[in-house]
Amino acid sequence: MFVKLDTKMPFKSIWREDSDTRIVWITLLMMADATGMVEASITGISDLARVNIENTEKAIEKFMSPDQFSSNMNNNGRRILRVQGGYQILNYQHYREKDHTNALRQRKFREKCSNGEVTEHNTSSASASLYIDMFSLFWKEYPKKANKLYAETVFRRLKPDDELFKKIMSALEWQKKSDQWVSDGGRYVPLASTWINKRRWEDEKPTGNYSRLDVGRNDATITEPTLAEKIQHKKSLIDVYEANCKLNPDRWEKPLENLRKKLKELENGQAT
Repeated sequence: MFVKLDTKMPFKSIWREDSDTRIVWITLLMMADATGMVEASITGISDLARVNIENTEKAIEKFMSPDQFSSNMNNNGRRILRVQGGYQILNYQHYREKDHTNALRQRKFREKCSNGEVTEHNTSSASASLYIDMFSLFWKEYPKKANKLYAETVFRRLKPDDELFKKIMSALEWQKKSDQWVSDGGRYVPLASTWINKRRWEDEKPTGNYSRLDVGRNDATITEPTLAEKIQHKKSLIDVYEANCKLNPDRWEKPLENLRKKLKELENGQAT
């Protein structure tokens, strides 16, 4: 897996640190997986960075502390968080999702559409470029901006043609407005990779009026969700809990187990 470094790094406060601290920081970026998780101890980081343990420990402590001079004040300027099994790089997805060529590629894609060239998959490289453009449009509309790298991998593996891409975007449009996704600030929206893997664009559009968009217009039109809707809601929750459980099993394992029990009760028709 390639390592993406922010081109603005030399202008940030991290570059004012001593050389050992900078080396440890770049080493952490190199060791991180697609979610920004570094599964290693201080000794392991020290060995890979070729920095002695004392200076490595100082660097790690600095990264976990607030930085008043940081240009990104999310998490009060902290760069990492100690988690089970290692360290989580904060704001990792924010920097990984930066794409300085995205606007240009989308413009070229729109030009292809207007010229009727969208369906011409003449070479594998042209096809790969087209899938990247399609995913960029999909990602722009998808409400949950998390784990983009894996979502793009799954999307490109799907190899959608124009017809399928239109179905995907059409389904995404109405699902974004559904009560299931709008409620509680979108916390129940599945990861994009999960949505693609489970072919959620094939879900049937509900015919009832049960939607949070109806609230305030006519409360009398709001109906109780059906058993099938409740089951689907629980399944979407499980997708989210499973993703969280991978990062923090101690926190999410028990809630995930309880949620699966509730789903089983619904599927057996035992719950109301």
